[in-house]
Amino acid sequence: MDEVSRVLKTQLFAGKRSRIFETMTAAAKLLADQPEGSRHVVLITDGVETPGGKVDLDEALKQIRGLMATVHVISYTTLVRQKDDKQPSKITAGQLPNSSNPITANDPTLPSGVTRSPSFGVGITFDPAMRRVRKAYEADTKKSEKWLTNLAEETGGRIFLPKSTSEMISEGEEVAREIGAEYVVTYRPTRPLAEAAPGEYRKIEVASRRVGLYLRSRRGYAVPKP
Repeated sequence: MDEVSRVLKTQLFAGKRSRIFETMTAAAKLLADQPEGSRHVVLITDGVETPGGKVDLDEALKQIRGLMATVHVISYTTLVRQKDDKQPSKITAGQLPNSSNPITANDPTLPSGVTRSPSFGVGITFDPAMRRVRKAYEADTKKSEKWLTNLAEETGGRIFLPKSTSEMISEGEEVAREIGAEYVVTYRPTRPLAEAAPGEYRKIEVASRRVGLYLRSRRGYAVPKP
């Protein structure tokens, strides 16, 4: 799982936004032949789908849940919504160019570009179209956080919401450690699986009797086809 940290260090953000739903279904197909207990999907995403995809959210979730895999999410939704103090201010103040005042700019007693009465003012850069796009994107990331969180918790994984690239890298390493600490637990259901319909969802609850031991487990599973 060192691959998780390597990807984060070398390619934190792709040049083009990927189609996350198609990626999830592709992961389900690739891992279908792997034995249960070793199926892990690590999503490094904002959860916002590019328009025009061939797979919708419901289908992607159905595929990934049916895989019986643990999903770990490193979502940079919180990071991209932060206000960057290093960004230049949209409000500027200072001396205005002499050309802005035709009276002082055309003073025949002074060289070109020189004035005895400089003008000062405030300038505001405003791009309403870009502002609307930004607000729409922020709204989409808030929605995506909800289904990403639910997906991770339902499958026994965890969602991370780093606020910096360094946090993303360290949390990638934590994901690797958690994958290495996973165990497969079996049980005998009260109602036999033979009586269940294929795809039926069975809820489960795993608890520990050891004091101070914290564990996470999937909330349920879909009955596989015979």
